Amino acid sequence: MEKWLGKTAVVTGASSGIGAAICVDLARQGVNVIGLARRVEKVEELSNTHKSLSGKIFARKCDISSVSDIKETFSWIESTFGGLEILVNNAAKLKYMNILSKDEDNTEDVIATINTNLTGVILCAQEAFKSMAKRDVYGYIVNINSVSGHLYTYDPEWRENVYPATKHGVTAATEVMRVELAAMKNLKIRISSVSPGFVKTNIFNAAGFGEDVDKVFEGWPVLEPEDVSDAVLYLLKTKSHVNIREITIQPTGERLN
Repeated sequence: MEKWLGKTAVVTGASSGIGAAICVDLARQGVNVIGLARRVEKVEELSNTHKSLSGKIFARKCDISSVSDIKETFSWIESTFGGLEILVNNAAKLKYMNILSKDEDNTEDVIATINTNLTGVILCAQEAFKSMAKRDVYGYIVNINSVSGHLYTYDPEWRENVYPATKHGVTAATEVMRVELAAMKNLKIRISSVSPGFVKTNIFNAAGFGEDVDKVFEGWPVLEPEDVSDAVLYLLKTKSHVNIREITIQPTGERLN
């Protein structure tokens, strides 16, 4: 991790769970981290709790589903920090409902999920690339994906709405960007996808599972947010001529494909 010492990373969805774990682990390695979240106060609490780390955690309010928020935030990053070298696209939304429904009007949830999970990922990657390429620096873009972004087995009790569709989109977009970088002969910027299985985070509470989410955690093998962060650190530790396209990590005993 020495090559990233003192460099700047941006982590989306940094208020809790996987994003918060990545912020702390990067700062522990001497990377200065800008945590983006709608609940910016949670990132501020994270920063205050980990003041002693060699890298600093900075908080910035940003809604990844908003184009204007993304543009304004990356402009602020450029003017305040001079740019970034690492982007971790972690922000995601999950809503527990069907795509097709006679009774529920889920139009807003469908659009918000697509804008957060896919559009926001692509737009943040675009802004990060511009910053890295303009300064001709070594950079890394990591997209936090999902096993749902590769295969999907329908379960009527596990209603993920458009979540799998957005994650399949992340899989495709990541590979398209990797090939684009190769076509540009850009050997300094790498991009990877990290696809976890079931991770114990509050995304399921926000999805509308209600009290049953605790029972789900009890009945399934799960990963902790730190396990996903470990995968991100592993990627960053690889040599610059190595581009790992995809890491899929699942808890031992998970039955998901």
